Amino acid sequence: MSATGATLRFQHNPALDGLRALAVLLVIWQHSHTATLLYRKTGFFIGGFIGVDVFFVLSGFLISSILILEIKATGRIEYRNFYVRRALGLIPALMLGLALFLVPRCVFQPELRSSLLRDIAYAATYTTNIPRTLARFLSPDTQPFYFAHTWSLAIEEQFYLAFPLFLFGAYRRRLRFFSGAAALRLLVLPCIALPLSFLLFREGAYDFPVWRIGQFGLGLYAGLIYLNLRHPDAFASDPIYGAPAGVAAHVRTALSAPAARWLTGTAILISACVCRSGRPEMYVIGFPIVSLAAAAMILQVALAGISGGSGMFASPVMTYLGRISYGLYVFTFPIWQITEGCFRKETVNGGAALLRALAGDTVLLAATTAVAALSFHFVETPFLRWKRNFT
Repeated sequence: MSATGATLRFQHNPALDGLRALAVLLVIWQHSHTATLLYRKTGFFIGGFIGVDVFFVLSGFLISSILILEIKATGRIEYRNFYVRRALGLIPALMLGLALFLVPRCVFQPELRSSLLRDIAYAATYTTNIPRTLARFLSPDTQPFYFAHTWSLAIEEQFYLAFPLFLFGAYRRRLRFFSGAAALRLLVLPCIALPLSFLLFREGAYDFPVWRIGQFGLGLYAGLIYLNLRHPDAFASDPIYGAPAGVAAHVRTALSAPAARWLTGTAILISACVCRSGRPEMYVIGFPIVSLAAAAMILQVALAGISGGSGMFASPVMTYLGRISYGLYVFTFPIWQITEGCFRKETVNGGAALLRALAGDTVLLAATTAVAALSFHFVETPFLRWKRNFT
């Protein structure tokens, strides 16, 4: 395979859309009334927040792969094109969500106007994670409430702003990504910083972007392994991005084994059931395990997806949910927030309460999916088509 611009271009992999759907469904589960009820009864089933961690690793994988192929093909990064593409993909749905769910409340609920305008400003500028962190040390009253879920979108956007500059700087300085020093800086040190951040900031560390570098770094290395396997001729002799002889092949052999696939899936499933945020052991053990499992699953799905495989992740339902996953993430929290009053506070423990919660969540999920689908087809798609002018 020749290292030409035509061949060195990231190919859309539908199975990765299915993986994105899994991540957003975990997050939706986290905010559901059913999950809350089950947690109150059992103490489990409240770990859907790990879907956000899967998103972070997947973002590192996708953005790294796209930018590295651009550097390989052209020797540079078109920063303007990159940032315009990100804006066209992210801003329309978010602005629609703000216009639908927050702006009308500013008009009809003037007593909330100051807090609503404040939260609109945070969400629109992708800075929600900053006041969420500071609120734990200043005053809880400064904590964003409306569109508070955009804290994770803020971290991703901050990653998008900084990462292309880092990646091209590393290329210019001839940084060897598979060297011990590079791995230490990108993976080991951020993972060490995670428990230290928790000791200093407690739960404020969860929204702090610095320690998330380890998750994006895992996505970077997963992307490098994938590219070495996808374009062996272009990467085999590359001192910067090329994996050491045999490493990529050994990783592929290990991850493609049926036992490895079951182990990865089981790790994600168990984590979604037993993980609880705010616990010290989560920051020392839980998040690293979830991130490693996410990186392994991404590689498994991406490599199988090349040939059209990867099971349920390549199914039409999962790939479609993955395509509209950004809208699902943006709209779920406000839709469920404004319908909170429709759910009675259950005072009895029984199957009837669980069934009522499950029925209500099913209706809300259907409504959210409909809104996300309409947004995708009529608001986001025109901008996504425009992105082609900036490749």
